[in-house]
Amino acid sequence: MKNRYGHILRGLLYCSACGTAMSPSATKRHGKAFRYYVCGNAAKTGWQNCPHPSLSAQQIENAVVERIKVIGRDPGLLKETLTQIRSIKATRQPSLVAERRRLEREVVRLQERGQDADVGHVERLEARLLELVEELAVLSTRSIDKRDLAQALSMFDEVWACLYPREQQRILELLIERVDFDAERESVAVTFRPTGIRSLAGEISGDKEGVA
Repeated sequence: MKNRYGHILRGLLYCSACGTAMSPSATKRHGKAFRYYVCGNAAKTGWQNCPHPSLSAQQIENAVVERIKVIGRDPGLLKETLTQIRSIKATRQPSLVAERRRLEREVVRLQERGQDADVGHVERLEARLLELVEELAVLSTRSIDKRDLAQALSMFDEVWACLYPREQQRILELLIERVDFDAERESVAVTFRPTGIRSLAGEISGDKEGVA
């Protein structure tokens, strides 16, 4: 689906109070577009059921980007983030292995059905299997260290303003697992992808050369 209004947190932002995703939205007034993220629970059951049903897209995006930049500059936050990434990695690998085995069994079962199998469904399962194999391969490499993280976030800080919105969205999708907005505490929690750090360095290096 085309990201018409450049919501760079599309698919990443969640409402902590409701536990649901916050979807991109926009309204036009006097020819100008105003961008928002809307809580899924509020959209379905009524805005009175969420403490903060709608967020200014620009404000929350700026907050997330600044959070990432601050981590790259603060040794204490770097250490905390590295611990978080290693913890996610330790728990993610077993779940990915289990999913891979389940999908492999499903693909074999469907292939044995021959012409009765849904070819499109088999192709989607095989595509997901390929993603799992690639992610597990990255997770199996050497552990991410503080230098890796500091370098990646330093590069993020340096080139972010030079990127177009679609490139910014790709970088965030690469780096971030999810963003949780807590209306009660007025805080933002960023959960990083274990496989995103080295990938981020490669992505930004390429973009940096492109804008040099």
